[in-house]
Amino acid sequence: MRSDFDLGLKLLSDVLLHPSFPAAELEREREVQLAAIRAQKDQLVSSAFKAARRALFGRLAYGLDTLGTEESVKIFKSPICAPFMRN
Repeated sequence: MRSDFDLGLKLLSDVLLHPSFPAAELEREREVQLAAIRAQKDQLVSSAFKAARRALFGRLAYGLDTLGTEESVKIFKSPICAPFMRN
């Protein structure tokens, strides 16, 4: 068990200290996220809650959708993500 912990800690530190954003993986995840946003629009209750949160909280954190917007998800590209993680 201890050896697994050490390996896991090394892996976690590598991921955090040297993030990698392969374009193909990022594109695949972007498509999954966009599909989830579009599917949410088809759900009446979900849309109602989203509108209520936006009306109550505006642009504060509670008023924002955790999935983001189609516009915000579309701009994510590897050159934008990598420097963000390094700062």
